[in-house]
Amino acid sequence: MSIIARLSSWRWADRARPRVRLWGVPLLCAVLGLPYVLTAAGESGIAEELALTVAVAVPLLWRERRPMLVFELITASAVLATYAESSPGANASADVVRHVALFNVGRFATPGQILIALAMSLA
Repeated sequence: MSIIARLSSWRWADRARPRVRLWGVPLLCAVLGLPYVLTAAGESGIAEELALTVAVAVPLLWRERRPMLVFELITASAVLATYAESSPGANASADVVRHVALFNVGRFATPGQILIALAMSLA
């Protein structure tokens, strides 16, 4: 099967079942954060790691309707995780989620909002 045909079939599947993508991306991001939550289980920071995982995954449910707000919330959570000295893996998980949010800003936001999000990412 050619690459174009495969991409076309994925697009058709996405249009046929949009809720799979809507719920699948945040769920996948939460699953990516679970190893760091489980690693923290032996320590006292399990609640902090779990809160960070939820804080960065749940806003992705609104990534198409409010892309800039979602990006801002996720960026704020990532900054808080950096200053809260959470595990490096949790910060990496938050960075993946931030890239998903930035991608959606590029897809659905206005050019001015894209510039603001880009400036926030570079800072």
